[in-house]
Amino acid sequence: MSKKQIAPEKKKSPARKAFRRFKNFISFLIIIGFAGFVFYMGWIQIRIPEGSYALIYTKTGGYDNHLTAPGVFVWRWENLFPTNMTIHLIELDRQPGSYSRTASLPSGSLYGEYIRQPSAFDYNLELDYTYSLKESAFTTMINGGSYNSSSLEAVYSDFESECSTQLSRYMELILKETTPGAAELEEDLTELLSSMDNRISLNSLRVRNLTVPDRELYEKSRDLYLAELDKVKELEFQAQQIEVRIDSSTDRKMELLKQYGAVFSEYPVLLQYFELERDKLDPALLKDSEDLSPVPGSE
Repeated sequence: MSKKQIAPEKKKSPARKAFRRFKNFISFLIIIGFAGFVFYMGWIQIRIPEGSYALIYTKTGGYDNHLTAPGVFVWRWENLFPTNMTIHLIELDRQPGSYSRTASLPSGSLYGEYIRQPSAFDYNLELDYTYSLKESAFTTMINGGSYNSSSLEAVYSDFESECSTQLSRYMELILKETTPGAAELEEDLTELLSSMDNRISLNSLRVRNLTVPDRELYEKSRDLYLAELDKVKELEFQAQQIEVRIDSSTDRKMELLKQYGAVFSEYPVLLQYFELERDKLDPALLKDSEDLSPVPGSE
């Protein structure tokens, strides 16, 4: 019985081996490229610029209940489906604010004019501050359905308006009674504005200019002005009394002249009687009487 002879295996050609290696390499590149594409499409925070946050909306899940911050790795499979995901970029970066006001101590302009220094008792406050909306407040706004394109501007405007009101009230109540230094004032105002709105974080506050009046000079000027005012009132009262006496004397004299005039008019003969005593009578009395009645025999 003869044995079957096995035909020797044909060796693959080097070209065929090279083609297979190339084919495997291309397949590997395709797999790597597809994996990279999938990874890139789902990599979210790379699309978020500095100083901004992203609010993600998907058709399959709606709005997220949190913001996505830059620098934190986030991969979302929902973005692999075209038109399924929308990224809304929100800027919650620091907002600049400022305040400036000049006011005066009570009746300060009046006392300043008195000492010929009109602005001596003015106080001036200028400061800058920065603030930002808290992420928790923003997500609450989103979840509550109250967010729209102008919502952030409205929150910022309300906060700055309230800051202006509170700072003006502080100047009215505090600066008129005490004169704190810039450092102490910054500490007080930081505490005041930080506790004003729990949706807002106060990032910084700096007093740019603080001018306060000399209270000792203010009190001295006030005392001198009020003392002089009292003196002027006293002199005015005395002048009024003198004027009253003069008016009373004039009225009495006029009444007397009227009475003499009536008598001489009724009894003209008295003028002849008093002719001898003319130099002893008041010339005005005689003139008034002569104007009222003619002397007998002159017609």
